[in-house]
Amino acid sequence: MPRDLILHIGKPKTGSTSIQHLLANSRPALLAQGISYPATPAGNMHILLAAAFSTAAAISGETENLMWQGRKPEAAISAHVAELEAEIAGLPDSVSRIVLSSEQFSMYQKTRADIARLRDFVLQLADRCTVVVYLRRQDEHFASLYSQALRMGKIDAPDMDQELPDYDYADFLARWADVFGKENVMARIFERPAGTRFDVVADFAGVCGFDPAALMKPGQDVNRNQSMTQAGQEALRRLGSRLTRDVADKAPAGAIWQRITDAVSSASPGKGWLPTQGQARAFMDRYAASNEAVRAAYFPEKSSLFQMNFDILPEQENPVPLEDVQTATADAFLVAVRQGAARELRLHMEKAALAERLGDPALQRNALAQAVRLDGTNVAVRVRLANLLMHSGDLEGARQQLGVATRLSPKAPRVAALGRQLLALEKPAAS
Repeated sequence: MPRDLILHIGKPKTGSTSIQHLLANSRPALLAQGISYPATPAGNMHILLAAAFSTAAAISGETENLMWQGRKPEAAISAHVAELEAEIAGLPDSVSRIVLSSEQFSMYQKTRADIARLRDFVLQLADRCTVVVYLRRQDEHFASLYSQALRMGKIDAPDMDQELPDYDYADFLARWADVFGKENVMARIFERPAGTRFDVVADFAGVCGFDPAALMKPGQDVNRNQSMTQAGQEALRRLGSRLTRDVADKAPAGAIWQRITDAVSSASPGKGWLPTQGQARAFMDRYAASNEAVRAAYFPEKSSLFQMNFDILPEQENPVPLEDVQTATADAFLVAVRQGAARELRLHMEKAALAERLGDPALQRNALAQAVRLDGTNVAVRVRLANLLMHSGDLEGARQQLGVATRLSPKAPRVAALGRQLLALEKPAAS
């Protein structure tokens, strides 16, 4: 059966992560519909394939990058290509469509030569390839990118006067069209009109030919990479500046920075920094000719490539009040403490489970007691400790733990069941 391939190349901040999350978690259901979203490499996206056909020294030179999985870049890339080829070669004949997705395709394949190397490879996997890319109004994209830049350790304030060649969409599309053919490049507009919500997952599903609702569990939310409030952004920027001073002017990075950004993002979700109306208009004027060329080539039915409504933007800059920044910092601190406690609790529970497998009740009891001290309101942990104490003969200790669990959750079936067991053991002991 002839196969076609959908190559989703981004761009960043156009819902790629949400698309990839749904695809990666729906592989069996998609396969039943004749669509393959390859599992190589492990994870939700195909970033290694983008790296494999890029000649950018900055990419192959990042030897500590997690995507290399501890291997040398050349070895990781070679193994990945071989594994991907093997996975696709083993697909059943019922598969008529392959989907590959990574916003890094639009970032790593900078030259026509890089794009051509990628094209030559993917056309070995399928009979035809369609390149799908989502374009977002440049000023909105720039504002959306600010939170992500902070998470990556780029702690400078937004600068809309810098040179940004990636926002020349006409030049960008021309490179891909020259290599794949314009008829095989599908540009889509990522736009949220006032009062509505653009569902990029549903749009991409339509391109691929499947119903996303049929793949999602009730109440499932695939939206990822939420932004943070302007107060959260400013708190993160200040924390990053402090961390930079502590590590001799190096950009924030590593596990500590990751935990800080996770805490601030969780504590302060919402709309972040926006340019003023004047800044946005001036910014968009720089790309007017490019956008018109894209409209004429790919969207002749539209009067303009993007809706040019700036009314929702502030008329003037609004600095974040220091009190709001302090509140965002305090909220992030509380989230970080809770996240740390949750990680510590998981470690104690894993230790208890290991001790149980090893047949060491003393170690198991100690681990569960540590977990109770860490989170005294966790009914499940108290029930496990009470059960262990009961079976080791410490009925008084079991009664104490079960008493607290009962006060916390009097109607929990597991608490009631363990109470009956304990009562049955206490009666013979009393007599």
